[in-house]
Amino acid sequence: MPPARAADEAHLSWILPVLFLEFLAIAITKSLLPERLNAFFGDNVYVWLGAGETAKGFLAFLACPMMGRLSDSTGRRPCLLFTILGTTAPCWVLAFTDNLIIYIVALAASGAAAATFTLVFAYISDVTPPSDRAAAYGSALATLGLSFTVGPPLGALLSRRVGDRRVFLVALAIALFDTFLVGAALPESLPPAKRHHKPMWDPRRTFQLLEKDLYLRRVAGVVLCYYSGVWALVTTLVVYAVRVFGLSTVQVGYLLSLYGLCTMVAESVIVRYAVPLLGELPTARLGLLAFAAQCCIVAGATSPEPLFASVALSLVSNLVYPALSALVARRAEATEVGEALGALNGVKALTEGVGPLGFGLVMVEFERTALPGLPYLACAALALLAWALSHRLPDLQKDEDEGDEELVGLLAADDGGVAAEDAAAMEKRRLKALVAGYAPPLTLSPAAFAAGGSISSAPEREVPPAA
Repeated sequence: MPPARAADEAHLSWILPVLFLEFLAIAITKSLLPERLNAFFGDNVYVWLGAGETAKGFLAFLACPMMGRLSDSTGRRPCLLFTILGTTAPCWVLAFTDNLIIYIVALAASGAAAATFTLVFAYISDVTPPSDRAAAYGSALATLGLSFTVGPPLGALLSRRVGDRRVFLVALAIALFDTFLVGAALPESLPPAKRHHKPMWDPRRTFQLLEKDLYLRRVAGVVLCYYSGVWALVTTLVVYAVRVFGLSTVQVGYLLSLYGLCTMVAESVIVRYAVPLLGELPTARLGLLAFAAQCCIVAGATSPEPLFASVALSLVSNLVYPALSALVARRAEATEVGEALGALNGVKALTEGVGPLGFGLVMVEFERTALPGLPYLACAALALLAWALSHRLPDLQKDEDEGDEELVGLLAADDGGVAAEDAAAMEKRRLKALVAGYAPPLTLSPAAFAAGGSISSAPEREVPPAA
């Protein structure tokens, strides 16, 4: 194995356990929360939970680009220490209080640290070549799936033996051990020579970044629609299952575990074959359609069984995020990967703020009707809108492959062959090359080739609209 490849795998062998432990600390408490939230807040549970998630989402919208930008300057490790303690706080705070309002406040405040995947994906991008990133991102998300496969049922079983409070103390112990692992063992992925020192972060930077970059803005539109539906489903499903179908703590643990297992399989196995076979953008589109179908099944459920059955579709819907993240990392400059992924995750976090509160209010209105799950059809509609918007994106991976062939062909052609090219076709090739990240001459004229000119650096790239 080449030394560079061995070093890359060594980095990944450390970052994935760090990610697993952070989300295990969260997952181990998840099966305990629905029953406690319902008992404490009663009919207002959707409103309180939605309000906490909304505040968390808006803080995360600001924090994700900030942490990504900061990590581009200081390295990934220091930022990870902060995010681990911050994101796990809502779970272990319940070890010291039974007041669920304090949990909601901690949940809201945790948005300031909700940049774990921004940092982990930037870490992976530092040590992984572009062709392998989608699979590596999938491995990270599969690690998240493993946490939620093990955590909820483990928490439910521990709760029966030792009580809820000790489970929350276990979550605290896991979080503290994880920070120790980052500080003592995790190698830094971004050496000082590659760090890009930037001025103080401006909250408007995310909007400016999206405004100036057409491609990132269009990806953000897809993310905005898709994750508005995802967060609406994720933040209400287990509470809905308990309130409408009477699922027990153990049954909730099994449902979450099944979701985690499907996430793990999708993003550790399926993504490794789907992206090379289909491409990043087609894989994302397929996942969007699968999520829409999943929401339709949940919406029409009249018993718990369809809820469990719908989980199978998450084998495909979980491919969306690693595919879109790989697209953004492919497009970004090496010194701006953290900030670009942070902007994308900021938009994703914003949907966590917008979706749950509005959706929770709608759920209250439908709860006592014949079809209490009907609002989930809105989630399906958002996924279909995201699918439609994705067709406005040029396929960078496909254009990159075609750009290789076309540029080689142009450089290899004789003077007569170049002179015979139609001007419009030449411009089309130039635009494709720019989209793919190449730097051809500004004009691919016969004179340039006749003079033996070399390929020069292109100006700042502007991605043209999809044909």
